[in-house]
Amino acid sequence: RKTKSQRVTGIWNELEEEQEEADDEDANSDTSNEDPMDKVNPLMGMMQDDEGEDEEDEEEEEQQLKDAQDRLRRKEEESSLAKKLLKMETRLRESFITLLEGAEDGAEQDARYLNG
Repeated sequence: RKTKSQRVTGIWNELEEEQEEADDEDANSDTSNEDPMDKVNPLMGMMQDDEGEDEEDEEEEEQQLKDAQDRLRRKEEESSLAKKLLKMETRLRESFITLLEGAEDGAEQDARYLNG
């Protein structure tokens, strides 16, 4: 994509070439009555369009930044939730192991009592 100045320079060069061709064709023709501002105004319009594009580009970049920040925040939240789930799983395993050990101890006591 060309920069503003490259586009304006290119158009300006085209206009100069057109003017030279017109001058070469006929110095006394009706083109000499044209207002030079008629050719400059499109350049001004292009510059204004470029400013609008720059604003759109900035808005797009801001939106991309917001989207990236949202993704980062979600990943951080997911990471935090994953850590909490891992802690809960560890506690559940420990509790289950304790429960199984208690059941084994109870079964051994029952067996000793019954066997007497």
